[in-house]
Amino acid sequence: MARHFSPYPRFIPLLGLVLSLFGLSSGAIADAPAATYSFTILEMPGATSTQPTSINNSGQVVGSYIYNPSSLLSHGFVYSNGTFTTLAVPGATSTYPTSINNSGQVVGAYSDSFTYHGFVYSNGTFTTIDPPGATETIPTSINDGGQVVGYYEVGSHFHGFVYSNGTFMTLDPPGATHTVAQSINNHGQVAGYYGEGSRSYGFVYSNGTFTTLDPPGAIDSGASSVNYSGSVAGVYSDGSPSRGFVYSNGTFATFASPSNIFEGIQGVTSINAGGQVTGYYLYSSVDFRSYGFVYSNSTFTTIDPPGATHTIASSINDSGQVTGHYRDGSGTHGFIATPMVTDIPTLSQWALLLGGLLLGGIAWRTLIGRTPALRR
Repeated sequence: MARHFSPYPRFIPLLGLVLSLFGLSSGAIADAPAATYSFTILEMPGATSTQPTSINNSGQVVGSYIYNPSSLLSHGFVYSNGTFTTLAVPGATSTYPTSINNSGQVVGAYSDSFTYHGFVYSNGTFTTIDPPGATETIPTSINDGGQVVGYYEVGSHFHGFVYSNGTFMTLDPPGATHTVAQSINNHGQVAGYYGEGSRSYGFVYSNGTFTTLDPPGAIDSGASSVNYSGSVAGVYSDGSPSRGFVYSNGTFATFASPSNIFEGIQGVTSINAGGQVTGYYLYSSVDFRSYGFVYSNSTFTTIDPPGATHTIASSINDSGQVTGHYRDGSGTHGFIATPMVTDIPTLSQWALLLGGLLLGGIAWRTLIGRTPALRR
């Protein structure tokens, strides 16, 4: 039987290798995606100050605004699809929304000239929430199930709380002299901080158990946000400029700001389902110039609207949109920063691409070199 002769014995495997390398170079994940942001300025018509506090996954934003800077009386707002809606608790002198969930329910505090009370706003209705015996109540977060956390004052002590289905539960880690609950996820896990003696500690509360969160070497720490998977973000100090941390599966990952030689990270405010963290850092203690930031996959990105002289990033949703406020020469304005991500080829991608081009040239020369002989 005659043996079949292939005219391309070396060309075929070379071509396969070339195509594989091109596929790897185009499909590889970039080591450090470059994120830039487009800014939407939020300014309640006629307001002298607009300060967003929270953004949900639909891009709805809540916060407060001031018309008369001399009186400092605030009204709340919801911003949705380009429209502002005022939130003012009936009879209140000021209203301060703090959090919005993915159903559009809002929590916050209001003042009646004497003290602060908590509220939940749902389907056009305000409901006051005050734990029994509280002299002051500040709700801080609401999850998609309508569970609310925050803190309340009795005498001179603060206590954390969870409000669910009309019932209050006090949250106080053992030995705490004061407790502030900052965030609750959809599983009912709560993050916050508590005081014991002269210092503060972060904590996460899950299924009836408190876990203290204190990065190695910390002399003060506090947790501020917990995401869907239970990862907790916060800030700590070890005597040097303050740093941020993410606690996940029993492990701390810490990060510093670009200005770590000065004041460092002043606030870690929010972590989303993808583990992206937002907050703000202080560049210098001389002018107190602050910048917002997003920390993601070991990459630190500054968030600073054009013309800003001071920026605070308050909340990040699962799409990576950030809301907060900034100051410039004309006042205080809110913003939404929407990421525009462009992958930059990595060194490994360039190496694969160039290797593919080189082998492509060898394969082509192999094919051309064999063609005359085959024609004879």
